Amino acid sequence: MSVTYKVCIDPGHGGEDRYNRGKNGYVEADGVLDISLKLRNELKKCGFYVLLTRETDKTLSLTERASIANKWGADLMISEHSNAAGSETAKGVEVIHSIYGGKGKEFADMVYDEMIKLMSGRRVYSRKGKNGDYYAVIRKTDAPCVIIESGFHTNLEDEKLLLNPNFRTQIAKAQAKAVCELFGVKYIDKVEYENKTEHWVEPIYKELHELGIISEKRFDDAITRGEYMAGLKKLLDLLQGESHEPKEEPQPVPKPKEEPQPILTSKEKPKYRQIAATHILEVDPLSLTIEIVKKPGNQIQGDFVNGGFFGTLDGMMVSVSTLVSDGKILAEQLAHDDVKRGTLVVYKDGTTQVEMIDFISKHPKINDIKFAVSGFNLNPLDIKGEWFNPEEVGYSTQRVSMGYHVEKKKVIIAIRNHSDAERAVLTMKNLGCDHAICLDSGGSANARFNGKSIVTTDRKLYSIIRWQD
Repeated sequence: MSVTYKVCIDPGHGGEDRYNRGKNGYVEADGVLDISLKLRNELKKCGFYVLLTRETDKTLSLTERASIANKWGADLMISEHSNAAGSETAKGVEVIHSIYGGKGKEFADMVYDEMIKLMSGRRVYSRKGKNGDYYAVIRKTDAPCVIIESGFHTNLEDEKLLLNPNFRTQIAKAQAKAVCELFGVKYIDKVEYENKTEHWVEPIYKELHELGIISEKRFDDAITRGEYMAGLKKLLDLLQGESHEPKEEPQPVPKPKEEPQPILTSKEKPKYRQIAATHILEVDPLSLTIEIVKKPGNQIQGDFVNGGFFGTLDGMMVSVSTLVSDGKILAEQLAHDDVKRGTLVVYKDGTTQVEMIDFISKHPKINDIKFAVSGFNLNPLDIKGEWFNPEEVGYSTQRVSMGYHVEKKKVIIAIRNHSDAERAVLTMKNLGCDHAICLDSGGSANARFNGKSIVTTDRKLYSIIRWQD
């Protein structure tokens, strides 16, 4: 692997600082160390260079933790913690990033999105102090730095999860996926042992790994005294606190069941909901219209979503997408773009489908079309085949997709952050849309659903899509 990125992991507390505990035996210093060791293992499988600020129960100041990352030249710093509150009801993941945003904010959003697949979410935020960032480890670290609070050990439900070594493994995997996404590296879940024949100690390793005692194979490497003592400490903790508890396998988050809905009447509002990181709107296809606006998205009033792709030609703002509203052609592909592109078409009788169309004015049923907008097709996905540059339109970003749910007879509009084109395909399939298109996204993404601002932009938009309330 050619990955050269350096990730520094900082297990919070430790040594003389072992006061943060749950009611049923969880100790933050030990729990976050275990998560950190497991995260190191996950990242190494993906080719990252990884350094821990501590690998044992050791006292470190916040300045020392930041200094370790700075001297090593880390590209990213992750400070591992679990949270505490005066109220036992406080629960869920929190991720803290720098007040200055940047790559730290980007990673904070990514890792939060991954972790709330495992447990409830609370917030992503930053806090300002007198001299910049309030939190010293963020303020004093040169690299982008985030603090991950993996639930509240003062909450009985969260503590129960944190006491489970298998769940801590899932936390490490979720965080590793976010790191890979940040740096554009493929996440590798499992690495086959180099030899075809299983190593003689493999079955023993599997048992110890499941108990959380050992996190790395390295079967034939020498062991240091520190590693030996750390392994003994984990074994003692297991015997004293966890061996009498039945081990629980982490349960996957159930996917909300989608039941067919009746066709909207004029009195019904479009249905808005959110599933994890995806914002979803269901609308009556016949209620869709398009407006040419040519103004910044944050200056547009009412509910809408940004329309198709656009650009400039001879200094003029032009649409490069097909746009049809109330049976009128507002725009079609530029004359030299004689290629068929994914187009969501709504006919006057309500029939809705995705078609591959080049010039809408030549469509044999143009007089029957009420609404149409083109982007690029998501099923099958062939960005280059539709004359788009995948690096410009297919990368991970705030993505806007539109498809048709046959059973519900609804157009589904979905907004999801940190989504590339392939992820958009999966999102729309999960929402029941076998056929869908991707609209302009990234810096052009702008949407307001039922009065709720989903994403805003100060970029000037050529067109927007509206629907009847």
